[in-house]
Amino acid sequence: MGHAPNLCDMEYIGELIFESFRVPVIWLNDSGNIVHEWIMDHSVHPFHAAREEHLAQAIRQHEASDHPVLITSAYLEHFAFIPLKEQERRTGSVVLGPILFARLSDETLSGLMNDFRVFTDKKAAVRYYESLPVLSKQALMNAAKMVYYMIYRKRLHPEIAFTNEHHSGPLSNHIEHADITIAKRRQNILLHHDPVVEKKLYHVIKEGRTNELETVWDSIPEEELGVLSKTSHIRSQKNLTIAMITLATRYAMEGGLHPEIAYTLSDIFIQRLEELHDRQAIDRLRREALRAFAERVNEARNQQYSKPVTMCIHYIFNHLYEEITLPLLAERCNKNPSYLSALFKKETGVALSEYIQRTRIEEAKKLLTLTDRPIAEIGTLLNFHEQSYFTKIFKKFAGVTPKQYRNKYSSAR
Repeated sequence: MGHAPNLCDMEYIGELIFESFRVPVIWLNDSGNIVHEWIMDHSVHPFHAAREEHLAQAIRQHEASDHPVLITSAYLEHFAFIPLKEQERRTGSVVLGPILFARLSDETLSGLMNDFRVFTDKKAAVRYYESLPVLSKQALMNAAKMVYYMIYRKRLHPEIAFTNEHHSGPLSNHIEHADITIAKRRQNILLHHDPVVEKKLYHVIKEGRTNELETVWDSIPEEELGVLSKTSHIRSQKNLTIAMITLATRYAMEGGLHPEIAYTLSDIFIQRLEELHDRQAIDRLRREALRAFAERVNEARNQQYSKPVTMCIHYIFNHLYEEITLPLLAERCNKNPSYLSALFKKETGVALSEYIQRTRIEEAKKLLTLTDRPIAEIGTLLNFHEQSYFTKIFKKFAGVTPKQYRNKYSSAR
């Protein structure tokens, strides 16, 4: 990435950004220690005693990034992280922040204190958050881009300018089970942001335009989403996510997604949601759920299969953990087994048996990364009755063994 700036350059860059944007600037060395900082106030963090440890926790997972990263801490502070590298060796980092995109409501602050079991003087927490500058997300991004350019003399391509914290792992459908038929009661909770933006978000889902989903979602400030619990910020975020999943389910069905699939996805994500206990994980799941609905609608629109083939796909989706055979599917579709097999291969380009195996391996990937179930148990759950056969089929589609896959991706949990 070129040469890291010298001491005088870094001091000039830090002071210039601080004076221009009125945003705190912190220069860290490769050990995560503060070399220099430009801040307006030294207010003590109400939830975290050691500032350097707090910063280290916020940026640790992004140390390998070559580009600026936007980070939102568990305490709802926003940062921009710019790596300092010389000849691919990390030499430190520049952190812009903490800032807020909007002032926190009293309910949100009380919820945070309850979530983190902080029983200190609330006035101290209020003083801290009031000391943080309020900037727009775009202003923070512009400041980070300016720092990056001054350090490396490189322009950032708009499409790769920022690696957002919500994209820190592969965007996958974090679904633990597909064989769920009992629907949960849902609440239709009104959100408090611009209804035009909300309508656009769900219209994107309805039309399966996955490429536009992230842009529309990022245009909705989190602070405007409403407070749906006065005693817990985490509970508020969960309630909000349930409301959004409910609406996404309805719009996806309007877009052509089979109701059985839509309701099953809804149940899966809501059940998974209740197992989460931190804001970042909840936000990742919320994004994944919205994308899953949009992707399913897109698939439904692009796959104009005949009724028998569509029935097979739906049955496989809903009965993945059960024994699935060609005669069983043929009976369900009221077709001759040989005819159904040939028709499925003709329309999808994949043999029916291979489609079932591939779908089960995709489910196995989720179980390997999202649960601690033994590998042999996962294989048995998905009707691979011999572990050696499960390993063989898994490697055929994934390129690695189940154990290798878990070791590589389970850290993203």
